[in-house]
Amino acid sequence: LDNANYKGADIAKQAIEAEGWKLDDTKQKDGSIESKLTSPEGEIYNLPSIKIRQLAEERSKAKQAKDWVKADKLRDQIHAAGWQILDHKDDYDLEKL
Repeated sequence: LDNANYKGADIAKQAIEAEGWKLDDTKQKDGSIESKLTSPEGEIYNLPSIKIRQLAEERSKAKQAKDWVKADKLRDQIHAAGWQILDHKDDYDLEKL
């Protein structure tokens, strides 16, 4: 990310926190960043890193192409990183393990 993107991220974080939410970033072993968003009521939302979202999107495309071996390998990579992919008819969700 360049400096403009970091500045934009800081502004977004300030806006979120001004509404009573809390955003915490955690650097993972692979260098990626995962975030945890906590609502004013204490509800926690885990947000996957860009890397995990990219793997999930790649898996979705592999499934559409009926490349089941690739889709399974990507699912295993996502799981090894601490996330579960929940498939739906036309999309998916990511859930922290």
